[in-house]
Amino acid sequence: MKTYELVDSHLKAIERRIPWLSKRIGISESALRAVRYDDRRQYTLETMVKIAIALDMDLNELKKIDWDNQE
Repeated sequence: MKTYELVDSHLKAIERRIPWLSKRIGISESALRAVRYDDRRQYTLETMVKIAIALDMDLNELKKIDWDNQE
């Protein structure tokens, strides 16, 4: 699973978008869009944990991400 697929599925489930998430976790929209476009140079594990907490995700769901094949 790609990072953005996981994040998008949770955003859709709660009917929210990137601007809401940006305000909720205090990270710029452009930094969050890096997740959408798989630019891993632009986000960190800390960012992913903040996203997971804001979206009420189980942190174990981050294990579903195929970190080696994000292209």
